[in-house]
Amino acid sequence: MMAWAVELLDHWQSLAGGVLGLIAGILAFGGALIAANRQVGAARQAAKDQVAAVQRQLEHAQAARAESDRRRLSVIRWAVLSEVRRLETAAIIMQEALPSAAGWASRAAEQLIIESSPLLRGEREDIALLDDKTRELLEVLADTLDAYNLHIATAKRGQEGPQILPAVLERIEQLADLADELRREV
Repeated sequence: MMAWAVELLDHWQSLAGGVLGLIAGILAFGGALIAANRQVGAARQAAKDQVAAVQRQLEHAQAARAESDRRRLSVIRWAVLSEVRRLETAAIIMQEALPSAAGWASRAAEQLIIESSPLLRGEREDIALLDDKTRELLEVLADTLDAYNLHIATAKRGQEGPQILPAVLERIEQLADLADELRREV
């Protein structure tokens, strides 16, 4: 047994080197794990930062879109109110110009037509910003205007000018009523 101890003492340097190498390996492995964990943590944080940045950009884009829609809605409401005023005025003028007014017979059918507008023809894409009820009222108003114009355009020519049917007078009253309702809605 003694020989074994003597031999161990002779090779103590190799044993000490092996133990130190094992300790160094364990420390290197631990250091690599710590560094990897830090890199993973940094990568996670970078990913979180990127997600947060994208969310902020999205929020800014949504806020800008909402502001743009708010402004466009304001413009389309103004256009609707302008159209309402125009049609109310036209309805009043036509009520005065039709058979109850003096000199109506000298008017050509073209003079009794009320022009439509891009708003009533649905040519404005921002009309979608209006609420459903307002859009429906605009559609009814456009249909009523079209019906009035069709009656005027197809009216037979009499000795005293275009023959004005009661339906034409009803359409004029409907235009005025719808315009008033639209004004209250917008």
